[in-house]
Amino acid sequence: MLPSLVLGLLWTAICTAEEHTRLRVLVVGGGIGGLAAGKAAKNHGHSVQIFESRQRHRYGGVNYYLWRNGLNALKELGISTGGLGLALSQVRFFDADGKLIRNISLDASEPPWGVDVPRRALLSRLQRPMRRHIHFGKEVAHIECRPMNVSVTFADGTTAEGDVLIGADGCSSTVRRLIFPEAPQPQEAPATSIGGLIELSPLHRSPPARLLRECCRGRAFDYYLRAGVSMLLIPCAPHTVGWVFCVHEALERRKCPHGALAKCTPMEWKTFVEGQFRGFSVPMVSAVLSYIKWGAAEASLKEAGDAHLATTVSNAPVLWRWYDLPELPSYSSDGAVLIGDAAHCLLPTLGLGANSAIEDAVLLFETLRHHGFGDKAAGVTHRPVSLLPGSARLREGLSAYSELRRPRMATMRLMGRKELNKIYVNGPLGNLLRWALLRCASDEAVFTGNAQLYGGYDGLKQFRQRLTHRKENMRPVE
Repeated sequence: MLPSLVLGLLWTAICTAEEHTRLRVLVVGGGIGGLAAGKAAKNHGHSVQIFESRQRHRYGGVNYYLWRNGLNALKELGISTGGLGLALSQVRFFDADGKLIRNISLDASEPPWGVDVPRRALLSRLQRPMRRHIHFGKEVAHIECRPMNVSVTFADGTTAEGDVLIGADGCSSTVRRLIFPEAPQPQEAPATSIGGLIELSPLHRSPPARLLRECCRGRAFDYYLRAGVSMLLIPCAPHTVGWVFCVHEALERRKCPHGALAKCTPMEWKTFVEGQFRGFSVPMVSAVLSYIKWGAAEASLKEAGDAHLATTVSNAPVLWRWYDLPELPSYSSDGAVLIGDAAHCLLPTLGLGANSAIEDAVLLFETLRHHGFGDKAAGVTHRPVSLLPGSARLREGLSAYSELRRPRMATMRLMGRKELNKIYVNGPLGNLLRWALLRCASDEAVFTGNAQLYGGYDGLKQFRQRLTHRKENMRPVE
């Protein structure tokens, strides 16, 4: 009787002492995923520091499409989505002659499938509540995961110590390389993109300006396709149009001056892009090309040192290679965990990168909440799921997040590779197959079927169901 009473009192003491444990959270990477992770940590009552290797935020890049799951995740973080972007009403496919091949309406969906957002707008919205927590110029040099904490040493000689380390430092993640030295590295995918934002002044009254305003009013996601190359036009604000030119590497090797756009100057990009679209008798494409400031990209690229984030000049283009990260055996190791592109660098064919990074942040701290980590004032009411001490229970929580998250991300990776093969087919036979699919297949087959993976899919809800099921089926570990 006495031993049972003692054990009961001990269990009560453990639950009372550790039921609402606050964590010291270190986040490496100040992009979309890192800022979202910082906000999630703050919402759960944890202390948080975000370390960004750059000297300041770069507001370049092009735009993101935030699907419904991404918007839901932002709302859970307490980030307002009002006025953030432009909800699109339709997806249209055109051939090289400007002939409409397929038009798929998105208006029947309520709430909307999502919104198209300039990267700088999303970054600013996430950065606003986290300004006091960001440290710039912090390049990670060494990580040490100890039994009770995690220590990070930076290139400038400074160190930081915390309970958990979150690697949100992108596709070429330093955190991933240090905690998983044997893990596969990102592989170049057979495609390159050049893109930018066209911002229209109210004073612009030229025919190209009128065409682009018409594109904004129509709220249409337009694909212009031919063998090995495509142009995407996506309005993301009442007077702003995002454009992305994508080229398959087979065409790039044959037609590019140096065999690869990444080896060319922005003025050589111009020659290549205009050459590829010379045969397009499409006024909208001509309007886009007339607005691009190729010369401005030269100076911007030299200043930034990163083609993907270079542009700070309106209407200047940026270039990025596509990368595919093979599936990792785990997202966590001891007290460190990976999220976003550091964990699962997805091809851009599905437009899921930012969405999945924000979702990761929400779900990671949801998992830790179920393992007893968080502040009572932040609404944490769950007891620990095991009798393990705090440090071991934290590692158990990180491992649970990895176990539950990886299957969905593996499915998305495979879907992205299938889309790449479907969109950027080469040769006459490939063209015929693509046009046959677009003309004859159902909307479900062409586009909306993928909604089960993003637009019409409640990833947060399914993850929580699996997390609850896992918790109910776990026995306390003594």
